[in-house]
Amino acid sequence: MQGVGTLRSNRRMDDIDIGKVSDSVLGPVLLPLQFRPVVQRPDHAQWKSDAVTFDIIFDRTNSYELDMILTRHRGLVHRFDPFSLWQILRFKGTGAPNDFSNVQVTSTDAARALLLQMIHALVEKGPEFLSGSREAFTALRRWNARNDAAYTDGVALRGARERARRAWARQDYKAVVAALEPHLRRLTGSELKRLEIATTRLRTGSR
Repeated sequence: MQGVGTLRSNRRMDDIDIGKVSDSVLGPVLLPLQFRPVVQRPDHAQWKSDAVTFDIIFDRTNSYELDMILTRHRGLVHRFDPFSLWQILRFKGTGAPNDFSNVQVTSTDAARALLLQMIHALVEKGPEFLSGSREAFTALRRWNARNDAAYTDGVALRGARERARRAWARQDYKAVVAALEPHLRRLTGSELKRLEIATTRLRTGSR
């Protein structure tokens, strides 16, 4: 299994379209589980089932980092915090807590190989998160509250994160920026990427 680091090849990084890559790599796994693709962009792919939102976020302009994020939304959109794959694997006690944390890719082939490794790890170690198990997400949230210092930064930061999640769900990018920008030094990597995307959408006027 590929751990922290960079998967490289000779192809140009600019050629990577994570939406297209995720369609070919994740489709065979997610479609039978009743997920449907709802976003397919070069820097962001999103799949949804009745219970789970499944995001692939790729920073194709700066860090080249790729992240896999799951959010349980059954009953109430984004009711649970979004969690990265590495958090799920660490919670499950796989023995390799840094796998898929801050991983980078610089080619389409590398992105495809990494996504295959990531989805196979998720299916093997945490299938209950793909099915949207309330018990699994509750246990992970409690574990994260005990172990992630960022989770306990304070009422102001937690409120900002909640506002940003809700704003992201309704594509209110101005509200996302307003919520997250004052807390730059305490944001997670996923939140920083979300802020970057929201800022770009505001600048270009795209959705």
